[in-house]
Amino acid sequence: MVAFYLIRYLRSRLELFTMNVSVSDPDFDQGSIFGKLLVKDALGARADGWTRSDAKDCCYISWFNLEWHEPLGISYDSLIPFGDPSCHRSVPVSSSVEVDLLLHGMSESKDQCYLIFHGKRNEPLSKFWEEEPKTKCGTLEFESDIGRVLVNFILLKEVVDASMDVTFRLSNPGDPVEICGSIMVALYGGNVVKDDILGQYKATTFRTKKFKLIGNQVVLPLHRSLLAVPAGGRLKIEALLMDVESQKEYVNVMRDYRVRQGKTDDLCIKCDYFSFNLKVARC
Repeated sequence: MVAFYLIRYLRSRLELFTMNVSVSDPDFDQGSIFGKLLVKDALGARADGWTRSDAKDCCYISWFNLEWHEPLGISYDSLIPFGDPSCHRSVPVSSSVEVDLLLHGMSESKDQCYLIFHGKRNEPLSKFWEEEPKTKCGTLEFESDIGRVLVNFILLKEVVDASMDVTFRLSNPGDPVEICGSIMVALYGGNVVKDDILGQYKATTFRTKKFKLIGNQVVLPLHRSLLAVPAGGRLKIEALLMDVESQKEYVNVMRDYRVRQGKTDDLCIKCDYFSFNLKVARC
């Protein structure tokens, strides 16, 4: 019976997507943040990505890790997409989720520094395992007198781990194109999250203010390349890519398709100037 429950846990995943950060100081409109957000690997399944251990020899993986000299610029109540975790895959869901957060904010002029939050949050998950739904979304809230952080996540009972890569091919390799915009992946269509207008539960695969496509074939550096997908679930791809100078839309599409276990899927999207291929493969 113990082995059965362990296998059940190991097939599950805790996926983090975004966090909202706000600072209570009314003068903080633009600024930056730095710090660490760590998730406890209670089952010890992600040794390849452990960042540190606590006094009880519990290990953690990192979802956000920036030092003071390389902060991330934000505006008030920014929605910040997470990249890949420090391990190859996200951690399995255990009987609870424990997040250790240390986050500082810095004013735009860099003359003010705020300790937004420092501490741990433990959320029991026993009801998730007792109830019928195989997926559940939620938000962890970290609040202090200085500000508030909201961490948006999805719990999955049975998944397929997938890796993604995106390759562009120019219609005319001698004519470079400068693009801005994003490619986002919404998990599971509307099965779990409905009316996610703000995108809290979407993975940002690629986002840029200015990226130059030059040459015959360009492989994009991805912000998020690894994702756990519910077995038999669906992916919704949203792509909005524009010309940097004119803001002309090259691509504005939404595609929905089912993920097939053990298969590699290719999604090709074309416009007059280029095409791009999104490959999703089981890993």
